[in-house]
Amino acid sequence: MPPGQERNWDGKKEFKLGKTLHEAYKVWADRLDDTFELTTCSNLMDRYLIEVVPAKSYKTQESDKLAVRRLRPVFGNMQPDDIQPSHAYKYFDLTFKKHGFTSAKHDISTFRHLLTKAVQWGVIKTNPLKGQIEFRKKDYGQKQRDRLVEDWEITEALSLNSNSRGVLIAKPYIRFKLMTGLRCPCQTLS
Repeated sequence: MPPGQERNWDGKKEFKLGKTLHEAYKVWADRLDDTFELTTCSNLMDRYLIEVVPAKSYKTQESDKLAVRRLRPVFGNMQPDDIQPSHAYKYFDLTFKKHGFTSAKHDISTFRHLLTKAVQWGVIKTNPLKGQIEFRKKDYGQKQRDRLVEDWEITEALSLNSNSRGVLIAKPYIRFKLMTGLRCPCQTLS
């Protein structure tokens, strides 16, 4: 218990926050003093990590925590109102060079969601990144697909006779894609 904060914890010096880390974060966030102000992006990131990230799947939690860890040194001391799309582009360019396209895009996506939460929490009026930025692979020299899968390749994949786990999973997946037409290059195949 933080000294002097006992009034927020029913006058107790020890308080059970919950059985899981997620429960603990929720109880802690609910009991935070109302004077906790979100004046910097670092404060926003803390609240985002406490309230939003634990509700996501495990893998997403890990990637969001990594994104916040990379975003904090750059944006942590900035005021949320001062964020501009040009800042996101500059961050993306630097992160792209160091960590690659996918990591840089995920970091910006996490930051965009964090700013959407800031709007929801009443810290800022509008999200300065929503609808303002776009990152395409071709603009960053990333290779685009240069061809579609051909019918004979699908037929070949479906004719594989193997009991390996990958083949057993891939065959129904391919058939499903063919039946629904989801990004399927061919129209006729049984």
